[in-house]
Amino acid sequence: MEAIETSTVEQGGQTYRIAIYHDADAPNPLEDGYDMGTILSLNRRHGNFDPGGIEAATESNPDAVPLSYFEHGLCRWSVMGELPAACRCRWDSVGFAGLWLPDAATLESARNYGGSTRRHFMRKRARQACDAYTGWCNGEVYGFEIARIGTCPSCGDEQATPLESCWGFFGLDECQAEASAAIHRNRAA
Repeated sequence: MEAIETSTVEQGGQTYRIAIYHDADAPNPLEDGYDMGTILSLNRRHGNFDPGGIEAATESNPDAVPLSYFEHGLCRWSVMGELPAACRCRWDSVGFAGLWLPDAATLESARNYGGSTRRHFMRKRARQACDAYTGWCNGEVYGFEIARIGTCPSCGDEQATPLESCWGFFGLDECQAEASAAIHRNRAA
């Protein structure tokens, strides 16, 4: 597997190499216990196509959040009415493309909310689920490996000692930030 980004950082007299990779084995965040709820789609080409489920939820679930969808090379799920301006296109976007439904953990978190507070809470959770699911669908899940770089005392060649690795970050910025924080943790240890 080839790194998509490699950087060398010097801190506290030590040299570290950070390698960032695509996480090709990342599980679907809506199916693997992330407590993000479920997205149901009206598009028969999607794995989450469920018009019957959408119809039933629309009639009986007040916590269901309508979603919009855009696809042109990459996809973008969003809470209905919140597609970015660049994603609003009569050929590539759909105003009502599906529903987000809360899971048991989300319902438990919202048990003391009612009215507009509950609706805002559900929309916030739906927004988080849309962002994570969009990242996963587009392959924007990453991992990192950190190694301490030194010199072999016997031959004088560069020697890399693996220190830490972590996977499953939704978004490159989040992965880079966590890799930097890991260097600080390892330096302190």
